[in-house]
Amino acid sequence: MSPDERGAGESSPWEPPDRRGEPPGEYAGEQTVEATGQPSTAPLSPAPTTPVRRVQNRAPGAAREILRPVRGPGGRVRSGPRRAPATWAARSSFRVADEDARLHRQMSRWMGVGGLALVTGLLIVAWSAVQLTGRSHATQVLEQTLAPLSDVDRLLERDYATLQTQAQAADDTSVIVQSYPLGIAIPAAELSQMSRDEIRARVLSVSAERIYESGVGTFTREDAGQGSFFSPSGVFELTAGQLTARNHTIAIIIAVLLALFFVPMLVRALSEGSGAERARNMGAGLALGGLGLAIALLIARGLLRGVLSSDDAFSDALLDVGLNAAGLPLRNGLIFGALGGVVLAASLAFEALLWRWAGRRAWAEDAG
Repeated sequence: MSPDERGAGESSPWEPPDRRGEPPGEYAGEQTVEATGQPSTAPLSPAPTTPVRRVQNRAPGAAREILRPVRGPGGRVRSGPRRAPATWAARSSFRVADEDARLHRQMSRWMGVGGLALVTGLLIVAWSAVQLTGRSHATQVLEQTLAPLSDVDRLLERDYATLQTQAQAADDTSVIVQSYPLGIAIPAAELSQMSRDEIRARVLSVSAERIYESGVGTFTREDAGQGSFFSPSGVFELTAGQLTARNHTIAIIIAVLLALFFVPMLVRALSEGSGAERARNMGAGLALGGLGLAIALLIARGLLRGVLSSDDAFSDALLDVGLNAAGLPLRNGLIFGALGGVVLAASLAFEALLWRWAGRRAWAEDAG
């Protein structure tokens, strides 16, 4: 049968598909292969280079096969076959990005904890200086220091009888304690009724008050008597001489400034992480700052005691002044360290309870 007779006697099975009800643009750019009753005069077109997918037309009685181009993102026709995604490379890049982000968070967290520990240690030192230079504590330390340095016990043992004789002869005037580096005057009426220990307490108390108010420059007065006890290398000025009212004011100012730095460092440590991690950061910072300072002071005291100890009673007395002064920041460091340790232990225990509760809940869900 000729092509013309076949075309005239029966309908062509290659009818255009019914596109009604389909979204617009669905068949845009499609290429069809159809057979007609007339020989095509157009040159044979080469096979399409655009990747296509075969779709079977669902129109009734139709047997045409439609070749649709594979479209990429944005509706653009891909110029080649679709490639499988590089899953290994993508996952590797994502893994590296996650590790970098995790490392950055860890570094930021430990920097916050380290900054909190540093400021905590400095704040402990400043607060200890405020306590050391307070009037009540400073005068007490000065009295304890002046007793061995001035050799007041030996002086009173030698001159006590002379002082009593001068007090009985002076009537209403005051008597100056001789052979003492400071010119301490005591009313004769009181001096005549005072025992040796009472005179000692009065001399040391007045001397401590003078040093606290005026500093060690008090010993340069013309009526100070023999001041050789306080002259070697200015050691006394660098130790007990710092316990003055002026230094107390300076210590308060420094402590307030450090407290202003302490607050943002504490806020930063609490902002890293969530839940129990914040308490863990705060506890770690306080514990590192307090215990680190305490350990450093213990090592320093041991080294100074081993290196500077000698048979000279005067030098040992000066050394005891400095070592006793370091006892207060040591105690405060231990207090802060213990407080931070308690917070750290509580946060770790809370995290352990959360993990245990989550594990039991997951087990119950799996069992149910």
